Amino acid sequence: MLATSFGLWSCGGDPTENLREAPNQILADPSVVIIDQGESQTVTVTVIGEAGDPFATSVAVAAAGSGITVVEDTAFLGTTVGQPIGTQRQFVVSATDPVGTSFTLQAEGLSLEVPVIVVPTSVAGTFSNAAPALGEVVTLTAPPGITFGPEASITFPGAQGEPVVTEISADGTVLSFQPAPGTDTTGFVSGVVVPYSPDLPIDTIETTTKITTPAIPNLPATFSNANPAVNEPVTVTASGFTFLDGTTVIFEADTTVVGDITDTAYVASRAADGTSITFTAPPGASGIPTFNGAALDLLPSIGLTLLATTAVTVDSMVPTVVGTVSPATAPALTVPAVGFRSALFDAPDFTATIDHFYRLDVTEAGDYTITVDWTVGSDIDLILCNDLACSAPDFAAATANKPESATFTREPGTYYVLVEDFGADAAGATVSIVVEHSITEE
Repeated sequence: MLATSFGLWSCGGDPTENLREAPNQILADPSVVIIDQGESQTVTVTVIGEAGDPFATSVAVAAAGSGITVVEDTAFLGTTVGQPIGTQRQFVVSATDPVGTSFTLQAEGLSLEVPVIVVPTSVAGTFSNAAPALGEVVTLTAPPGITFGPEASITFPGAQGEPVVTEISADGTVLSFQPAPGTDTTGFVSGVVVPYSPDLPIDTIETTTKITTPAIPNLPATFSNANPAVNEPVTVTASGFTFLDGTTVIFEADTTVVGDITDTAYVASRAADGTSITFTAPPGASGIPTFNGAALDLLPSIGLTLLATTAVTVDSMVPTVVGTVSPATAPALTVPAVGFRSALFDAPDFTATIDHFYRLDVTEAGDYTITVDWTVGSDIDLILCNDLACSAPDFAAATANKPESATFTREPGTYYVLVEDFGADAAGATVSIVVEHSITEE
């Protein structure tokens, strides 16, 4: 009879609980709960006696802040008779809203406040207009519990460009922006701050609603010549659009004439107001070009990638440029504006002479990177001459490399690019000379 009673007693809890000292404190693990919005996390609670031993007693939730719920897990450390082991309790904290709050536990006259930080996982904010016109400023009002930091941004995957943030309110509750054309999805916001824990890192989080804007199907480009000769500059305009710095022009058909030159045109300049750009297409380029960096006048900061509506076809036959046999008659290279590049293609007669000259008229001090490539021959050198006599040649790009390339820092003046068939075996070669212009760094 004694054995049976003892067995029942041992399976129902701690047989020594009545011998424990008086309770002294409540401990929670973790002591601070950091939890994602919409998720749950367990907290293990132990009541400690004066000597530091666990104390068997019940623990209750006395209070819980808004935005969370806290319930005891009654199945935690259960026994065969359905009673939990009395020295530990477990509670489940569930987060519904982004808040900084707490809940209070009580046991044996003791209490413990456990802080809770809820990490937002979405922005349940409100867009001022879910279907704005192009150029319209849209505001996103943050829900309670979050704000937009000074560097906050928003993006919409699949749109034709990135939106432009125009303003963030002083209190961080409103993010104003212009969405790009072709937006039709929820947004992803970075730079969110939770005021109750300003240093807490927050990942990029998604809005709960989407925005839809009209798409721009094409660029209404007008070309000065849609069938240019090799080396002929082409100027392009597009009504209602401007071209941003760095705009590129890419053709549908891959074209390989010299080395790695393929289907990207050489944009040499941009009008000061951005209404036009001038480019040279590589020989044999054809098809409807794609412009990367054209912007609607309504959205002047959003560069778009758009296909033109008119095809451009360049002759594939590279000419022999006249006058290259002497620096006195050297043809002028197009000197690009800062941040741009130009190209010239030539089929020089290396049988008549191994040296061919091209004039470089520098009007603005800066760095000029000149690259020479070719199709036939073991070694063609690039030499930069300072005058007609080439009295002080610069051999920085006269190496065994292919292509030959060097950056020359030059003041305004006239210089001569000497392309030399050093290997004496480049007869029949096509040569390209690419010039890139940048400001000299101090």
